Amino acid sequence: MVTSDGATPAGAGAALGASYLPPARFYDYLAEYLSSTTNGERLSPSIKWRAQRCAEVRVSDCSPSEHHQGLAASQLTTYLVLPPGADGQVKRMRGLRDSVAKAELGDTYAYSYVFVFFEQFAIIIREAIVNLGLAGLACFCLVLLTVSNFIAAFYVLLMVVMVDVDILGLMWLSGLTIDSVTIINLVLAIGLVVDYSAHIAHSFVVAKGTRQERADHALSFTGSAVFHGAMSTFVAVVVMSASTSYVFRVFFIQFFGICIFGMAHGLVFLPVLLSLVGPGEINVGAPAVKEAAVQEAQPAAAAKGGVAMGSVASEVVNEA
Repeated sequence: MVTSDGATPAGAGAALGASYLPPARFYDYLAEYLSSTTNGERLSPSIKWRAQRCAEVRVSDCSPSEHHQGLAASQLTTYLVLPPGADGQVKRMRGLRDSVAKAELGDTYAYSYVFVFFEQFAIIIREAIVNLGLAGLACFCLVLLTVSNFIAAFYVLLMVVMVDVDILGLMWLSGLTIDSVTIINLVLAIGLVVDYSAHIAHSFVVAKGTRQERADHALSFTGSAVFHGAMSTFVAVVVMSASTSYVFRVFFIQFFGICIFGMAHGLVFLPVLLSLVGPGEINVGAPAVKEAAVQEAQPAAAAKGGVAMGSVASEVVNEA
């Protein structure tokens, strides 16, 4: 053993913390440890020698010259104590990586198979907001193109946002957390829920009459179709209610909320909102064409009537 300078012998009475292996003999001692002790044999697969032959035979069968070529790579197994909660786990992962980076050990890095899930926790909120926002924007643009009314399209988007908020509340009541499965279903909910509200809004803006009359028309004209669509979706997923699979159970809970909350907002809340502060009606063109045709027909009919009356009058005079 030597002191920290690597050359001075440590002596028999030197403290263990102040004694080091001679640098020139380090690989000899390492090879001896890996091949002659129980712990060494257990750790041997974690060390890769530069000499190709040392990877094919036992370490003790390699020559000292092959040992002195050094190590190509090595790994150190540690036990990671995980704190409860996603925030604490992400903090632990990042803290471990920072500690390894500060040690400045070249290409050394910290890795654990659970880090794959922690990476998901680290970005799930940001990715959820981005994906929900983009889906909502696409929903608003498409509804605006089909309904042709900014206020009606905004009300439809409002229904979609409210349903997603309701589903988040249902998730909390059901003990579900924010993860990749639940976020995917929340994004899918936007495409499903918009169907329940867009038809009602479209029927409202093309109808004639007061707001209340147009809201009544929208419900009577498309309400049953919206109800049947929601119930058919519910029947399709109700078979998953008895599943023990996490994915299927989450799928059922969230789609149950989509059907119930989607119908409640599309068939109850939205018609009431439209009857109170709904947008004006849209002239789609067909009534104007009919009115023009009627106006053109009226003078022709009047002229024809005048000719007929004149003929009758002439006959009466002749008879007289």
